[in-house]
Amino acid sequence: MLVLVRFGNSRTGFREENPSALRHHLHWATAAETLWYAFSSPQSFMEDHMPGFNFQRALSATMCVVLAVGPLAAQAQSTIRCESESYRYRYCPIRTDSRVNLIQQLSKTGCRENRTWGYDRGGVWVDQGCAAEFRVGGGGGGLSHGEKTALGAIAGIAILGAIANSKNNSSQQGDVSSWAVGNFSGYDSYEGSNVQVNILPGGNLSGYAGNNSFSGYVRGNRMEAGRHVFYISRQGNGFEAVDDRDSSHRVIFQRTGGGY
Repeated sequence: MLVLVRFGNSRTGFREENPSALRHHLHWATAAETLWYAFSSPQSFMEDHMPGFNFQRALSATMCVVLAVGPLAAQAQSTIRCESESYRYRYCPIRTDSRVNLIQQLSKTGCRENRTWGYDRGGVWVDQGCAAEFRVGGGGGGLSHGEKTALGAIAGIAILGAIANSKNNSSQQGDVSSWAVGNFSGYDSYEGSNVQVNILPGGNLSGYAGNNSFSGYVRGNRMEAGRHVFYISRQGNGFEAVDDRDSSHRVIFQRTGGGY
């Protein structure tokens, strides 16, 4: 039987005569395509599969998952005997944690992994007369192939996301319009004080409100100045700042020097 499996925009084929093994090949083919999508477009993958998912906010949680999975290798091991009677397929349920080793073949018929025996997280399967004892679960022997694959996928998504996040932060830090850079002065009628502010090209700012000094930053149209947060818009040779908590609190700033 020739099986065609689609990966992304291409197809691959393999020949498989054993129906039981074929089911597991198809299972991994689906998993492989999912991983391909996750690596090639991590943010779209998360948003498609989890509506409302905030990719950037979840990066720290993702890294916690990566760090937490490692200790699974220390879980207890157990053994199970699974036999294919009358050369029939048999599934032996047991929690494997995707870690299984054949420790003793009991049948005269050969037991070949992925041909006459295999496993998933929920158990071990045998076929075509294979009978054997298997060691399943954790131990001190390190991570299984399945766990390494899963950790690699998670780490890859986290790394790609961290790169995107870094680029986004870099863009935000430099996202200060030329009209918002320089020295400005204005009168804050809400606070009853004259205000002077100096905004640098990188977004950092410092200034005085009356006799009190303050510092902060500008990111896009958002300005944090001391204990206030304003949204700014260009106006004449300066800008207007509107308090995000009280729209009646407005300050008109005029340029007094600096700029590009």
